[in-house]
Amino acid sequence: MPGSPPPTTEQRRAVKDVLDGPERQRLGDVYYVLSQKWWAAWRQHVAYEKSDSSSSLDLAGLSLTRTSSVEEGPGPITNEPLGVSAGSEFILREGLVERDDYALLPERAWDLLTRWYGRDYEFKALVVQGASSSDLTLEVFPLRFDVRIVSEDGAASGPSNSVQLSRSDKVSSARRALEDAVTGRGERRVWVKPASDESFEGEKTGAPRSLKADFWGDSDWRLLEGDRDAMVGGIPSIHEDRECPRWGALVESRTSGEWPRDLQREKWRAHIRVGDVIDAKDSEGRWFDSRIVEVDRDRVKVHYNGWSSRWDSWVDRKDESIQPHLTHTDDWRRLKVGDALEMRGPGEKALWYKGFVKEVDGSRVLVSSHTPNVDRQWLETSSEHICKLGTHIKAERDPKPFARSYSSSARPGRSHVRGQPPARGAVGLQNLGNTCFMNSMLQCLSHTRPLTDYFLRDEEGEPFYVRQINEKNPLGSGGDLARAYASFIRDAWSGSYSTVTPSALKRAVSGWKSQFSGYQQQDSQELMMALLDGLHEDLNEIIQKPYVEQLESKGEPDHELAKESWRRFGLRNKSVVMDHCMGQLKSHITCDKCGHESILFDPYNHISLPLPAAGARRVTCTLFKKHSSQRPLKVIVAVQSKDTVGALKQALAKVASLDGSALDLCDVWGHRVYRTFSDNFSVEHIKANDELVAFELGERDRAIDVLCGRVSRYASADRQSPYELFGRPLRIAVTSTTTCGEVRNVVRQCTKRFCDEASYSLKISTAAGTRFESDLGKDDELLPKEVATLTLEFKSDEGYDEDESDKVEEHASCAENGHRDINLVDCFRKFAEKEQLGETEMWYCGKCKEHQRAYKKLDLWSAPEILILHLKRFQYAQNTYFVHRQKLDDRVAFPVENLDLSPCVLDPESRRSAQYDLYAVSEHSGGLGGGHYTATAKDDNTGVWYHYNDSVVSRADGVVPSDPKAYVLFYKRRPGKSS
Repeated sequence: MPGSPPPTTEQRRAVKDVLDGPERQRLGDVYYVLSQKWWAAWRQHVAYEKSDSSSSLDLAGLSLTRTSSVEEGPGPITNEPLGVSAGSEFILREGLVERDDYALLPERAWDLLTRWYGRDYEFKALVVQGASSSDLTLEVFPLRFDVRIVSEDGAASGPSNSVQLSRSDKVSSARRALEDAVTGRGERRVWVKPASDESFEGEKTGAPRSLKADFWGDSDWRLLEGDRDAMVGGIPSIHEDRECPRWGALVESRTSGEWPRDLQREKWRAHIRVGDVIDAKDSEGRWFDSRIVEVDRDRVKVHYNGWSSRWDSWVDRKDESIQPHLTHTDDWRRLKVGDALEMRGPGEKALWYKGFVKEVDGSRVLVSSHTPNVDRQWLETSSEHICKLGTHIKAERDPKPFARSYSSSARPGRSHVRGQPPARGAVGLQNLGNTCFMNSMLQCLSHTRPLTDYFLRDEEGEPFYVRQINEKNPLGSGGDLARAYASFIRDAWSGSYSTVTPSALKRAVSGWKSQFSGYQQQDSQELMMALLDGLHEDLNEIIQKPYVEQLESKGEPDHELAKESWRRFGLRNKSVVMDHCMGQLKSHITCDKCGHESILFDPYNHISLPLPAAGARRVTCTLFKKHSSQRPLKVIVAVQSKDTVGALKQALAKVASLDGSALDLCDVWGHRVYRTFSDNFSVEHIKANDELVAFELGERDRAIDVLCGRVSRYASADRQSPYELFGRPLRIAVTSTTTCGEVRNVVRQCTKRFCDEASYSLKISTAAGTRFESDLGKDDELLPKEVATLTLEFKSDEGYDEDESDKVEEHASCAENGHRDINLVDCFRKFAEKEQLGETEMWYCGKCKEHQRAYKKLDLWSAPEILILHLKRFQYAQNTYFVHRQKLDDRVAFPVENLDLSPCVLDPESRRSAQYDLYAVSEHSGGLGGGHYTATAKDDNTGVWYHYNDSVVSRADGVVPSDPKAYVLFYKRRPGKSS
């Protein structure tokens, strides 16, 4: 159990010594997931940013005795809102975002905090091996397996049980855990399979979802095998999809004879017929896609596709060298434009040559080769005149570019879905796990035709982009990102798939920018920046970049300075991204002290536009009237971000016809009052996901909180207390003369709507509500002055109506449309406003020779062919102890056709062509962390709009020109205009 925290200065120094210490992460180190809300409250409580005169402290010698000078702290660590029930376990909720929802602390820091404050649930994160042996990463979300048994007929059977494994677990212990999850006798083996987002039933709510029935079908399962002491995350069956958090597992048993799944394959052998396509192994142990050409009772004659009939062999039906098709070979015949292969040449000798796919038309492909006198041929994909690369021609150590595979080679279990899309390029994208942000942006970039046409272009028999990859550019990814993006585009526009799985591109992006590693929700605009920057550098035609000084104005005309700045930029940069997506900004900085001016012209590939009314906020609050049995009132009021809580309380009071000074405004979290806001607290520091509750109390000496507690439904190993809180907290007013009987009467009055007095015992408890100190005194006794929290102890859930407890009455303000209509041109004007730099952004004045809080003004000098506009819907608020974001759902009116930016563009030449049409929108709906990204894009050939929701593609009526979901807008210059 926790003791009393030492003075705040000692707490601060002790934790700082751990976090700022020299220790590096080591494989197997344990970190702990900590509520970001609690972490921010503790940092504020101890003034964490305050400097200490002493930088070290003997941790073992910390005092555990609370001194009288120590103020009340943040209370026990409350991780319960981060979790969700999964059967008998309590696990981390899906979709949590680091820094928004949780922080990660090393074990020593966690031990200190739990020793001082106590905790409820504990969630560990292990340091495990990353994608390569030299990389280490924190495993916040372990591998979670749904485990079923294999029945006698070889199919998945029975209910599924859940098993959680670390990627650092040994294969031997992982197999044992999976086998022990189900019943079975005899020898056993385990099959595994990764689950994509489309594998689950129902919508994402943060709770674990059930896998669909068809997920358990017979395809794509991998045998879990490897060295018993190897780590699970490193073995072949797991490693390729090691970041996928959800898996299926099948445990297969046999007491003697054949494995059930193998037996089903044996039944297949008995029904082999002439013409069947199978996998067959030759005498050297190599597997080939093959065909049955003759059969008798006990044998079959195998023809190895692509080889002379003289190699045909009679094989016993039971021989292990024949297996069902695609169990031992790749499905390489699912060909796409750019795929490399072998093709049979002309003449009797029938030599084999390296070739590639030029065109795809249903089941036919046009294949070509660089070899002279080898003509292009239209062939069926099943033709024996084509073979997998490496069948006849020995693979070179260093393949030439045309021998690369230009497809994404999606892995089993995460493969593309064959089918005809509604229009070329109108494919769905598999959600790999919280990757809707990526899918949304990829749809917009895929419909950016200058870039897509570039990656689809072939020249002299090979993809054009290949020859422009700059592998030596230290600012790029070595070409990995460009190659992966090109493969994605070629798959998406091949016309062969209805859904594409961008897993190879996801890996390339994660390798290029580590913040996109893992499967946490991210920002689609930040991904766009990474993609455009990475593609530009990977395809930069400038191999040796010269040193170029940045040009600053010396009084010359703007057009001369802009032209020379662009020329200098071009000495180091030349790419398809620059050609189509980059323009220039004019940056004008004026010293606030001496008036010295600096004018620069900088390139941009997108513009982030502020929303003019971003200073206003609509705040939702639940209001409890004093000691009332009525349902609470839900109210929405409009205030300014810079307003104080005192002003917010007055606004609430005005709407509800109450006295604002009689209100306590609180943040409720973890089923208790987490903090009470002071009147001078700034509204901008109230987070968007704070649950605000106002209690009307009137005149009182003090207030006490009333909580609801019960014995925890989950295993006690994760908790320091056997009790857990639930339901809504209450707050009541008391005076120095209030008796225990009066308290009982008020509690009875406030709770009779949803529970009966006989169903609970009223206890005096700790502030956390999970430890009871004593029963409340007799009715005629005065309430002890030290009592701050009471807890209703429920022995069961039967006496508590949770549905009624959660119900509220909605005030008319909830139905009002709170969205403010903003014009896109207004956003540009706001963008171009002069603003003074903050204390952390000071500019060095060359004349004063000092850093100054200068005034900065940005103007749009020129606009590119593709204009990308980012609406800054996510607003950041910061104080000394934490940073948080809030989302602005204001409507921004943007034209679908003929956006005229000529009033906003300074360059006269560019101004003449500054008219644009919309063609794609990246959309965000919902709140922070738990929101969802989609996209709407226009087919360039037909003019039809399609809506893209991960793998679901549907025809749309167009784009709502003031949709509050609109986040990133993609415009192209109107036809007939030129730069």
